[in-house]
Amino acid sequence: MSQFGSADLAKEGYLQNVIVYRCVSLIVNQAAQLKYELFPVNGYGDKKKEILSHPLLALLKRPYATVSESQFKIQTFSDYLINGNSYTWMMPGDQNTNEIHIGQPPVFLMSLMPGSMDVQENPSNPFQPQLYRYYEGVLQKQFPVGMLGDTDLIHMRTYNPNSRLIGASPILPAGAAVDGFNAAGLHNYNLIKSGMRPSMIISVPFNIEQGEDFFEKVQTRFDEKYSSHMKTGKAMVLGGGVKAEMVSQNMVDSDFYRGKQVMAKEIAVAYHTPQELLGLDPAKYDNLNAAYGQLWGDSVYPLIDQYIDYLNLVLVPRFDKNIVLGYNVNHVDALVRKNAERMASLEKVSYLTQNEKRKEIGFEPHESESADELPPASKQSTTDPDTAAFMADQMANEGKSFSEARRLSDAIFG
Repeated sequence: MSQFGSADLAKEGYLQNVIVYRCVSLIVNQAAQLKYELFPVNGYGDKKKEILSHPLLALLKRPYATVSESQFKIQTFSDYLINGNSYTWMMPGDQNTNEIHIGQPPVFLMSLMPGSMDVQENPSNPFQPQLYRYYEGVLQKQFPVGMLGDTDLIHMRTYNPNSRLIGASPILPAGAAVDGFNAAGLHNYNLIKSGMRPSMIISVPFNIEQGEDFFEKVQTRFDEKYSSHMKTGKAMVLGGGVKAEMVSQNMVDSDFYRGKQVMAKEIAVAYHTPQELLGLDPAKYDNLNAAYGQLWGDSVYPLIDQYIDYLNLVLVPRFDKNIVLGYNVNHVDALVRKNAERMASLEKVSYLTQNEKRKEIGFEPHESESADELPPASKQSTTDPDTAAFMADQMANEGKSFSEARRLSDAIFG
């Protein structure tokens, strides 16, 4: 099963479309800022038990001799967002065999080009491929698949309703908008090249004695002397009854700006990217911060979560089945202000301890004993039967349904 259109997705859908390029770059550059964290299975999320030195972390820090950590993540995420598939070769120490190296830690990680990968169906099992065949230049490599789906590839893919073996590119739902945006840009480019002058009709008196190639000679003569943006504004000298008539075209016909905006927004919808981040219109600082927060919630977090899940499923067990990989993004600029605002709002809440508030925004717990105790005022209020009703009203005013707010307040105050 070949991945039809992979080259077109990369060329027309990404390299030649500034909106797709912008959306992919926004998501990838944010996601690539993740920091890996490694824990024992029974201590996941406990900073005191975090594993700071391990061969797996060293491999992720330098996946390949000439590829940095950030470059590897950018390649993997970009392939996934453009093609719907990303392939990572877990290169073993012995690369001369076509065996599956189950339980053997790889020495390198190499991101392979999706357009050069052919996924062959398994006639006896439609839920997993029989073979991955890769061809790029002189490199030709086969990756067999075991009975339980084991292979030396990490194949991260999107959902595809037509296949369980390969993913569907996010560009496909916005295919008409991508083609239209490219066509509109090319049209405007040609108008600029012609000095915003539309086509013209040349009327030439015809005499049979002039020969059948007469019109071709006239066409060539006009193209040489008056066509292209380099000759815009050049005066024409006509004689012998020759007339030049411009084809009528108003500004509405040549203005594709609004149409391009609509198509750009459709592409952004396909990539779950807020329109404020496309750069089409000026955006206020507060709007940009809110847009980046939305980008993380709609696009970046899901991408990182799926990436880490695939690593834990395929790569991590080759090192140790008793460890689990996580990530930390609290240092990311786009999230710092969001966390600060959330902490400020949590400070007003009297029914949570300091450590419960810190956990809500992803911080490790504080070691002091008072951090696990409720504030005195909150302790006294638990004896007041009206406190639960008051809290339920307050949470309902903040957007929760009243039944949910009452249930939460009852759980807190008894």
